[in-house]
Amino acid sequence: MDFERILPGFARKSIIRKYSLLVLAVLVFTGAVTAIIVSGVGDTVRDNRQEELQTTAQDEAERLGAYYRDQRDRASLVSENGEFEEATTTQDIQDSLDAQRENFENRELIALHYVNGSTATIRASTLANREGEPVGEIPWQDGLSFDGPNDVAVSSVYAAPSRDATYVAFASPVEGKGDLLVAVLNATARGMSLRDTVAGGYTQVVDSRGEVQFANRRADVLKPYAEGTNATPLTAGLDGQTGITTRNDLVIAYTPVNGTDLVVIKHAPAKDAYALSNRVTEQLIFLVSIVTLGFVLLITVVYRDLVVPIVDTTRQTRRLAAGDIDVHPPDDNRIDEVGQFRDGVREIAGYLRTTTTQAEVIAEQDFDSEVFTEEIPGRLGTALREMKTNLEEAITELEQTVQQLEASNDRLQQFAYVASHDLQEPARMVSSYVTLLDREYGDQLDEEAQEYMDFAIDGADRMQAMIDGLLDYSRVRTQAEDFAETDADEVLSETLQDLQLLIDDYDVTVTHDTLPPVESDRNQLGQVLQNLIENAIEHGGDEIHVGAHRRDGEVVFSVEDNGEGIPENRQERIFELFEQGHRDNEGTGIGLAICDRIVSRHGGNLWVDSEEGDGTTFSFTMPACE
Repeated sequence: MDFERILPGFARKSIIRKYSLLVLAVLVFTGAVTAIIVSGVGDTVRDNRQEELQTTAQDEAERLGAYYRDQRDRASLVSENGEFEEATTTQDIQDSLDAQRENFENRELIALHYVNGSTATIRASTLANREGEPVGEIPWQDGLSFDGPNDVAVSSVYAAPSRDATYVAFASPVEGKGDLLVAVLNATARGMSLRDTVAGGYTQVVDSRGEVQFANRRADVLKPYAEGTNATPLTAGLDGQTGITTRNDLVIAYTPVNGTDLVVIKHAPAKDAYALSNRVTEQLIFLVSIVTLGFVLLITVVYRDLVVPIVDTTRQTRRLAAGDIDVHPPDDNRIDEVGQFRDGVREIAGYLRTTTTQAEVIAEQDFDSEVFTEEIPGRLGTALREMKTNLEEAITELEQTVQQLEASNDRLQQFAYVASHDLQEPARMVSSYVTLLDREYGDQLDEEAQEYMDFAIDGADRMQAMIDGLLDYSRVRTQAEDFAETDADEVLSETLQDLQLLIDDYDVTVTHDTLPPVESDRNQLGQVLQNLIENAIEHGGDEIHVGAHRRDGEVVFSVEDNGEGIPENRQERIFELFEQGHRDNEGTGIGLAICDRIVSRHGGNLWVDSEEGDGTTFSFTMPACE
């Protein structure tokens, strides 16, 4: 897009207005993006926190359901043991009970009772002095009735009168006896194993009567559910539903325990559950504020330190061009590129004033001249028309002026290099902070927010790559080496070795001719070959050939691939800055421009031959060794 075309006329006439509008647009865009990101990230973190609470409740329900199934299976397995059927004395039964303890987790098993089926009293037990005690007082959910020999009766959680603990019992008929085996387990330990992921949270397991059976707060056990038997978490859970709700500043997640009449209900204070969301939102706002402030400060410094002095010096150069040599750029002792630019203009102005003064002195000798027939405005034009007899000295002085202009131009080029170099740090800062944000909070973002984050990271990376490319472009002449005889074959071998990982990744085959030596900057020759081969690997087919032949005192190199080719409408401008030859628009569009600048420095030419769908050949020339 042509940036100048979209600007209003009043802004295009002034760099100050132009970049003021640009800064305003960036700040508005930054504010809008900040609002979207803060809102999206906050909601995402909140949703993730709710999902985490719900997942924890489901995990606890699955564990508790597995616990009930496992204890039923253990009780049934022990009751079917043949030792009880063969036992004839109480001691035989007692020994069998002691042997069967290993089928239960010793940490939670309290006792195994062998119960007389007709009297419902304990005949033998792993606990001492329990013979004759009734088991009918245990709150069996459906009584001590069984649908078959493999059926298991389960009790509700109950408390012993003289013990600070709660229990749950499992009863199963002893095969062939008519008696019962009862396993009593520690319900308190099971309840205390319930875990919470939010500070200040607690978990309760409530049955269909609205009584808390398990809890990780002992005081809650065997108490009525605080929210009431008609509360949504309990009624919905008993209906088999899983969900999350908010009541009285509590976030409540609930899920049923399969195969039971129990519901796992997790409670978390809303202020603690959503604390992370609030922190993330505050940190995002702070981060974007810092970045925005840094951007504004950068623009302010650039405006005051670069734009204003350049605009002022530009006005003075226009006065010089109009013939007004009485200009005096300020001497503020700056030694950077802006100061060098001003010094150059000041030197030119002083030179022009000196030349005019000398011409006026010469004019006093009254020498006529027919050379200056064209009217040149200003005092310098008048003086030049009167300098016919001293034209040779004037030419010498003009050559000195050209040298000074070239020196000024070199300083301007160095200024462009340093300006691009100084942009690296803020670009790196943006890339680093966005990448840090993605790494720290990326797993908490939803798909859309992650897409925004990916756009930001990709844009920062591309900006860094473009700045690096511009620096390389400016260094082609300023940091080049002298030409010397160069073994092109050796340079190609080193280049292919550097690109070996990329060649393996793309599974391409690279062949080459024997390359003749050339007079060149060795590093720059390698840079051209690497750029062209890398382009062929990434955008070409699976076969690449590097060739070379002598022609009229120069060597013509070529890099040929069998890829999809370059559209004809892109070939004309492919070697210009920021232009790309392929449809995928990957890269910075600077690599080929650097190649063209290097080849031009060597007095050669770079061109492309390509037909869409039929491969591409890049060719360039360099001076051959004598």
